[in-house]
Amino acid sequence: MPRSSKLQIVCAAWLGVVCGLAASSEAAELTEIFQPTTKPNTLSADQVVDRAFANLFVPDFMMSIETVRTNPAGQRERAVFRVLRRVVNGSLRILTESLEPESIAGTRVLQVERPDGIEQTYAFVRSLGREPFETTYRLADPFLCTWFEQEGIAPTEAGVDFGGRHEVLARRPDEVSGERVQRITVRPMIARGYDRIELVIADRDFAILEYLHYVGASDLEPSLIARADRKDMITLDGHVLPSMIRYEDRLSRDVILVTIEHAQLPPEIPNILFEPRSFHRARTDRVPAADLEQ
Repeated sequence: MPRSSKLQIVCAAWLGVVCGLAASSEAAELTEIFQPTTKPNTLSADQVVDRAFANLFVPDFMMSIETVRTNPAGQRERAVFRVLRRVVNGSLRILTESLEPESIAGTRVLQVERPDGIEQTYAFVRSLGREPFETTYRLADPFLCTWFEQEGIAPTEAGVDFGGRHEVLARRPDEVSGERVQRITVRPMIARGYDRIELVIADRDFAILEYLHYVGASDLEPSLIARADRKDMITLDGHVLPSMIRYEDRLSRDVILVTIEHAQLPPEIPNILFEPRSFHRARTDRVPAADLEQ
C-alpha cells in the first residue's frame, strides 16, 4: 500500500498520545480541573500538564480539519477530515473520517480508549470492500487534533496498557510573545517512536502554545515544532482551543498548516457511530437516528 494511503487509513491514531497523556485528567471532574487559580506556578509539573490536556478535552465535540503540507520545492498536498468525539459507557470514542482527497474519501478510523487504559483502534477502508478490522498501526506523533508522521520513525501499537502515561523530565518558566509560560518536558511511559516532547503551556489558561518533538534521547534540537498562536485560539464551553496550527518538520523541511473548526457534537448523532461493529454504517454529519442503516 502507498505510504500516503497508510497515513490516511490510520488518520485517527494521532490522538493516542494526547488522549493518553490526558487520561488522568479525564477521570477527574472538570469543575475540579478548571477551578481558577491565580498562582499556576505553585502547581506541580504533573498538575500543569494534566490541566493543559484537560483543557483540550471537550467531552462531546466535532471538528473539521484541513491540512496543507508544502515541501521545499513548493509542492502542496491537501487533506480534509471530520472528527467526532464522545464518551460512551465510560470509554472515550474518537471517530475520524477522511473527506479529501477523493481517492480515500470514506475511510474511517475508530479509536476506543477504555477506562482501564487499554486502547483499541479499528479501520474501515471503503475501497477494500470489507468489514472494519482491528489495527495495531499507530502514527508516531499526534498533536492536539491533527496527525503527522516523520520518515524513519517507527509507529507504536494499539491495544496496550498505558498505565502511568508519562514522566516529567524537566520544567522551567519562560515567556513567549510577552506571555508567561511553563516549558515542561515529558516522556511517554511506553515507546511512541520518539524520546520526549517539550510542551509550552500558558500560565493564564493552560493553553498549549508550542510543542517540540525530540526523536532521539541525545538530540539537542527538536525534529518537529508545532505552534498554535494566541490569536488563533478560540473558546468553546470554557476550553481554549487552537483553530490553526503550524508544523515545521526540521528533517524534511516540510511545513504543514492545519486549520481546525470546532463545534459541539450534535445530539442527534447516534452512538452506533462509536461502536466497532457499526461505525462505518452511517454518515458522520447531522443525520437523525431514524435515517441510519440497520
